[in-house]
Amino acid sequence: MHKELVKEEEAQRALNQLLSAVVGRKFALQTNIYKDNPAKRIEECHYLVINEFTEAVGDPKWTRRVQMKMDSIQSLTTLAKLVGEVIYD
Repeated sequence: MHKELVKEEEAQRALNQLLSAVVGRKFALQTNIYKDNPAKRIEECHYLVINEFTEAVGDPKWTRRVQMKMDSIQSLTTLAKLVGEVIYD
């Protein structure tokens, strides 16, 4: 059975899609200029979420949601590093 390898563009598209689902439309649109560089886009979204976290202080539900975003962004950062280490044909 032959396994087809994932192309770089597919990996980037997947990271972008997951990031958009995590951070929401507003932050996704704000970082759209980095759509060809998901690692940079994730980094920029991380800064936006940090700012959101400072706004959420005092609201336990919002703080929890933002913390979940931060945790998910950390996971996406790990995946982006992995995608960056792959040698594509």
